[in-house]
Amino acid sequence: MYSEKNSADWWWETQDSLPPGATIVPLICGWDETQLTDFSGDKKAWPISLTIGNIYSSIRDKYSFLAQIVLAFYPVPPKFQRNSASDYRPQRDINQQVLCDIAKRVLEPVTRFPEGEDITSGALWACSDGKMRLCWPILASWLVDHMEHANLMPVKYNACPKCQTLKDELGSLIHPPDLESHGRKSGVFHQKYRQYQNSKTASDRQAKKMTVDRLESVSARPVPCMFWDLAHVEANDLHRPDILHNIYIRMLDHLMTWIEGFLHLHGKAAVFDEFWAGIPPYPNFYHCGKAYSQILQWSGKEMRNFGRIICPAMSAAVHDPLPSHRAVFQKALTCDWSLVCCSLVVQY
Repeated sequence: MYSEKNSADWWWETQDSLPPGATIVPLICGWDETQLTDFSGDKKAWPISLTIGNIYSSIRDKYSFLAQIVLAFYPVPPKFQRNSASDYRPQRDINQQVLCDIAKRVLEPVTRFPEGEDITSGALWACSDGKMRLCWPILASWLVDHMEHANLMPVKYNACPKCQTLKDELGSLIHPPDLESHGRKSGVFHQKYRQYQNSKTASDRQAKKMTVDRLESVSARPVPCMFWDLAHVEANDLHRPDILHNIYIRMLDHLMTWIEGFLHLHGKAAVFDEFWAGIPPYPNFYHCGKAYSQILQWSGKEMRNFGRIICPAMSAAVHDPLPSHRAVFQKALTCDWSLVCCSLVVQY
């Protein structure tokens, strides 16, 4: 069963690569462009935050416990004023290089912990229990939105940051034997980028164009990735699902739209509303006490609660169906249950 960070396969696989007695300190970083004000110049900030996986998630996820610190503020680049994509492409590459250089400067202390079996490579740190341990700080996650993660990898915005699946094939089934070849391995892309950088002569420029074409074929860009120089880090493994934007605001919102049409089609909307309004309170569960049709604004918290209770609410609305509707209602419940299970699984 997966729960905290130390129950993940990554922790144990990384532990096996370190000397006996080593203590892993998983670094969880993230950033998000924050709108400060719409007045006085449209001000924005881009803070880089840090926490560690040794702290329980119930503690580090609460701002009141102060389990996160701000490492730096990334400068927000100016908006592009020109219409042509070729006009702002050089500036976009400069912005990417600045992003990479700043992140490398922030993560520079982590590069002092190389791979290998040398126990002296660790740092002797005091733990919360008062004991001294040899610790290895290793970057484990980088929590950002999809658009920002595409800049970090770097890939195109319509591509997957973990695999090389083409944009037209996203969502299709990849058989297990092909998963290894589809991954965006750091070593492969780092080598291609070095070839791109070392191309200076006329013959090299032809090779440079071929390298760019190969990168374009897998929706990648010829710019550096700031994670290539970090030990024990595979860049494509740092990506984590964007629960808010991809699951709550996209998948569950689509499920809501489909359920509304389904219930109205079969005349079950009133029963669904009655059951929804009568759901009692429960620990760690917020319910406004209104009928489903009376809720006008759905934020992240409401969408999370929607995923928790939609299965019993749907089951209560379609119970005791007519014989002609039984098969259709069963398929609807199966679809509902499958999407909710997916939203729970991707969190781990």
